Amino acid sequence: MKSLFMLCLVCLALRPYPVYSEDGPGRVALDGPDSKGLGIFRDSESPSASFTVRNAGGGPLKITGIMKTCGCAGAETDKDMLAPGATATVRVAIAPYTLEDAFSKSVFVLTDAAGAQPLRLTVTGECVPLFSVRPSKSVDTGWLPNGAGWEGAFELAASGPAALGAPAVTSDCPAAVSMGAAPGPAGERPRWVIPVSLTPPSNSAFRCRIAIPVLSPTNRPSLVLEVAGRAGAELFAVPGVAAVPPSLTPVTRTVRLRLSAPRGRKLDPGQLRAVPEMEGLGFHGEPESGGGLTVCITVSPDISKRIADGGPIKLAFSVPDAAPAPLTLQTAAPDRLEQDSAAR
Repeated sequence: MKSLFMLCLVCLALRPYPVYSEDGPGRVALDGPDSKGLGIFRDSESPSASFTVRNAGGGPLKITGIMKTCGCAGAETDKDMLAPGATATVRVAIAPYTLEDAFSKSVFVLTDAAGAQPLRLTVTGECVPLFSVRPSKSVDTGWLPNGAGWEGAFELAASGPAALGAPAVTSDCPAAVSMGAAPGPAGERPRWVIPVSLTPPSNSAFRCRIAIPVLSPTNRPSLVLEVAGRAGAELFAVPGVAAVPPSLTPVTRTVRLRLSAPRGRKLDPGQLRAVPEMEGLGFHGEPESGGGLTVCITVSPDISKRIADGGPIKLAFSVPDAAPAPLTLQTAAPDRLEQDSAAR
C-alpha cells in the first residue's frame, strides 16, 4: 500500500501544471501584461499588439465577443473555442488617421465563463499627425448675440512634405473661407492659414464644415475642420411633456421655462405667448428668482377630451428674440389616470 501511495505521488509530480478537473468550468486568464505600448508612429500607420488569452479552467471556454470602446481600435482573435489549457491570440490594432498625440485605448474580451468579468486589454502610444491644427480641428463658438458675426482662423502646420487643395465648404449659414500659405523661413515645414467668417442665423444653431483635400502625400483622407455654435437665445420647457387625463373639470399642469443663453436676461410674463392659440387652453406665468418663469397651464374638459380622442397636442411657448420652447400635451398613462380619478 505504501509503495502504491508513493507511485501516485510520483505520477502527480510528473503531470504538467496547472492540473484541471475533467468537469470543471472554463476560466479565462491572460498570459503576460494586460497593457502594451505601441511606441511613436505616424497617423498613416496601423500598429498593433498581440495578447495571449488562456483557458485556465477544466472545461471548454468560448470567447463570445470583443467589445470596443471607440472606432479607432480594432480587435480580433484567431480562435473563439478554447479547450482546457489552450490559448488564443487577440490582436488589437489602431486604425490609420483616427488618433493624434498620446493615447490609451482599451478593448474588452467577453467569454462564457460563469461570473467572469470582461478581460480588459489596453494599448498605449503616441500618434504623430501629418497636420497639426491650431486652435483645434473643431471650434465651438458658444452662444453669440443675434446679429453678431464670428471670425477666426485655423493655423495648419505639416510634419513633412505636403500639399493641400482648395477647401470645400458646407455651411448652414453664410460663410467666407479662404486659404493661404503662412510666411516662414525657407526650408521650414509647410504652413497654412485658413481665415473663416460666419454670419450665424438668429435664434438657431449653426455649423460650418471645411474639407481640405490632401494632394500630397497621396491616398490620404481630406483634412476636415469645423466651426459650430448657437446664435441668440433658446427657450426650453421642463418638463417638455405634460400629462392631461380626461376630466369633467379643468386640469392644471405646471412647467418651468428657462433660456439657454448668457445669463442676465429675465423672462417677462407679459411677453409670453403660446402657439397655436386655442379656446379652452389658458396659462399664467410667474417670475422666478433666476430669471425664468413658472407657468401654470389650465386645460378645459373639451381640450382634455380632444387629447384623449385625437392624440397629443403640440404647443410652443415663445418670447421675443428667442427660439420657442416645444411642449406636448398628451393623455396620462393608465396608472396616472387611476390616481387622478381616485383624487377626484
